[in-house]
Amino acid sequence: VYINLIKYLNPDLIIVHFCGYDRFHSAVFSNKKPVVGILMGGDVDTHSCVTPLSTFLELKFTKCFLPYLELLAAKTNKIIKKLEDWNLKGKIVHIPWGVKISEELIHNSGRKEREDKSKERLREQLDLPRDKFIVLSNRNVAESGRQMEILKGFHNIVKQGLNVYLLIVARTNIPSYLKKIKDYVKENNLEDYVRFYDYIPQTDMFKYYSACDVLVSNWIHDGLPQTFFESSLRGLPIIMNDLPQYKDFYKNEICALINDGTSEGIMQNIKTLYENGNMINKISENGIKVVCEKANFDSWAEIFHNEILNLLESGRMIEIPLFKQITGKLFIALIAVCRRWPLNKIMIRV
Repeated sequence: VYINLIKYLNPDLIIVHFCGYDRFHSAVFSNKKPVVGILMGGDVDTHSCVTPLSTFLELKFTKCFLPYLELLAAKTNKIIKKLEDWNLKGKIVHIPWGVKISEELIHNSGRKEREDKSKERLREQLDLPRDKFIVLSNRNVAESGRQMEILKGFHNIVKQGLNVYLLIVARTNIPSYLKKIKDYVKENNLEDYVRFYDYIPQTDMFKYYSACDVLVSNWIHDGLPQTFFESSLRGLPIIMNDLPQYKDFYKNEICALINDGTSEGIMQNIKTLYENGNMINKISENGIKVVCEKANFDSWAEIFHNEILNLLESGRMIEIPLFKQITGKLFIALIAVCRRWPLNKIMIRV
């Protein structure tokens, strides 16, 4: 369908988001050039992941054809460094995208603003506890997200008698892993301390960033999520595990707290913020500053726009060798077969 659409539209340029999936296949086999790929992280940074066989083959397809794209926009410098060994024929640039920034949002982002009665009213509106220190986990729930470590670290804090509350927004999730987390809550009598949301619309999610006290993320591999930029811009401190791509933006104890991803490390970070209002204010203010300086969507959009104009003016088009095209069609056939039962049950460690 996508190939036919591309041929019908006959575009001067194709931009592919999340290389390695159906739209990337279509761009490759439509024979339309040039192609620009946008890389988020998970499409190439897959160390120690366990994936279905079909996804494993998708990743192989990506590695086979990504070098023949005329331009790649990578969200982090870590991706650029990783792709240095992929023998790229085209150009790769660092475009973290970021968030839309307005003067009004910056003015209303600071921690002091969120500590007054407007925060109380917001908690009342969202039916959140008014007097508790609220920890927010707002990432996809899966083994790689290690939300169980967040929950165990939070549980240790509850045992110490601290006045805390945990919100887990599951967004998308692996049902078996989410069940383990909910079972842990029930087995340890944490129902009065933990609340689950299956989904919160993005427009409402901004209210939760303003109403909570800290955001915790614990993924073992990650392109830099917009979640961090969105929450930092609203003055919400962040606790994260130590991943290289974050270091482009977030420094430990300056604009975030960084730990080793264990329940103990997460517990200590939450306690630090719970007990240290000065640290909260410091991280909140520096978080706003780093987003404004390094993650301004308008600035990066202008850079990306200029790169596209330069590509079109250059007329650069990279030909895909015939043997690669044949290999790619074999990959597509295998992927289609492996998506069906029972092969779709096979898991591969990447």
